[in-house]
Amino acid sequence: MAIVEMKHVNMLALDQDKHELLYEIQKLGCFQLLPADTQDVTFSHAAKEDELPVLEDTLTRITWTIGKLNRYDKKKAMMADKPAIDEAQAHAVLERRTEIMRTVETLEALEHEAGDLRGQTARIQATRELL
Repeated sequence: MAIVEMKHVNMLALDQDKHELLYEIQKLGCFQLLPADTQDVTFSHAAKEDELPVLEDTLTRITWTIGKLNRYDKKKAMMADKPAIDEAQAHAVLERRTEIMRTVETLEALEHEAGDLRGQTARIQATRELL
């Protein structure tokens, strides 16, 4: 049997899909499975349960902000996939977390102010109609 250079693959799957995934991998016959606790694993460990609500809130706020700002992206294609980033880009984003959250907070404040102004406009129009 010849010795071939192997490439490293990390897989992340739901626990409920584990058995089906392992079955399919075994059918391929070209993977060597190692425990996930090795030093080579690049996936982050799961967040602690008490951190999840904060992380979900942050994710919701960032997703909302991206949706609001997306309309100003002149380069976007109509049916384009969401962009993917590599590990280096992910670390760069994490380093800019404070700046990103400041942008989110600014946009939230502007949205709140716009809502107040829309309410004032509606009240003025209602008053004008009564006159």
